[in-house]
Amino acid sequence: EKNKRLLESDIQVKKFKEIQKAIEYIDTSYFEYRTEFKKHILKINVAFQRGSSNIKDIPPATQKELQKAGEVIRDFIEDAYNKMGLKYLLIIEGQASNDLYPKNYELSYERALTLVKFWSKSKIYFNKDYCDVIISGSGKAGSLRMLPDDANNKLNQRFLIHIIPKIGDLK
Repeated sequence: EKNKRLLESDIQVKKFKEIQKAIEYIDTSYFEYRTEFKKHILKINVAFQRGSSNIKDIPPATQKELQKAGEVIRDFIEDAYNKMGLKYLLIIEGQASNDLYPKNYELSYERALTLVKFWSKSKIYFNKDYCDVIISGSGKAGSLRMLPDDANNKLNQRFLIHIIPKIGDLK
């Protein structure tokens, strides 16, 4: 019985390490792993105009990069599911400047929603059987804030993308 539990434990540890390792293979052209936050972040700088969530604020070249990043995420998640049965939680998080705008939470949510709609128009979809998509807004809070974290830093008028493995039974 003890040997069986040890074997099961070894299998679970191995599976957990596989899941952690899988995310390391996402395209580094678009994503960078930040150890201090223990997550991959989008490397494309997207800066909306203050108070706006309009995708047309983003230059066409950056929109093209965002489309490609969406394709990379979709393909990565599909590949991980097809090869290893892995499922993911994809969180699109909007952010806003640290200013006095009274609806920064709503605005940041709208920015995230804008990206999901943009991907949808570009025929980039995520299969709900193995990828849950969550649209969120952290306003002027949340992690990965660009410094200085003040009203003039347009780099905080953006969205973040979090790709998180969903760990079920580790068999």
